[in-house]
Amino acid sequence: MITPIDALSLEASIVRNGAPTLTGAMPANLFTFPGRFAASTPCTAVSATEVRENRAALHDAARVCATCLEHSGIRLSVLVWRGCGALLFLYRPDALERIFSIPEVHHAFETAGYPSGDLDGCLDSLAERMAARGPCAVSARHAATAVPSPQHPQRTAFPHEVGYLLGYPVADVAGFINHAGKNCLVSGPWKVYQDRNRALALFERIRANTARCRQRYRRGASLTELAVACA
Repeated sequence: MITPIDALSLEASIVRNGAPTLTGAMPANLFTFPGRFAASTPCTAVSATEVRENRAALHDAARVCATCLEHSGIRLSVLVWRGCGALLFLYRPDALERIFSIPEVHHAFETAGYPSGDLDGCLDSLAERMAARGPCAVSARHAATAVPSPQHPQRTAFPHEVGYLLGYPVADVAGFINHAGKNCLVSGPWKVYQDRNRALALFERIRANTARCRQRYRRGASLTELAVACA
């Protein structure tokens, strides 16, 4: 089944994938909206015209949803165009600024070459790094409808520092990187390397908030109502 590229479909995707951010349980969520948004790639055959139209349609839908969210302090950004879907970032800027103020996080991003103290610059850099992971993607942060050929001859490692932006505990993100994702204490929305009990409590909070958010949406609550309730 092909998902329509419109505001209603994007709204449903936001609730389905971004409920932790809508409810304030997490500062951000990263998710994929299905569709063909990259041309001439090994993973899909699609014309530049279709790609351009699909990107324009998703940007229009994103503007509608962003308007619904603006009074709650939540933003929505398309990070990467891919042949099999667009990568979107739903986030609370104020919460991310507080995360960046944590010395370990600031040091991690600075060491990794991200622009210091610049949230938009960090998202630009993150989009480039996400896109550089394979030949079927291109950053969406600076080109709304232009269709350059995605050319990344060498795949790069996944930028695991995104875990900090998603609100994962600092020790768990560092532990995942240091242990290459192995030897965790427990696995849930993320892999835990320290304070298992606190993590399990957070997992339950995320699960419960997500269930309530989705239930309210099914009962007719608007995106604005879901977000403002936790603003």
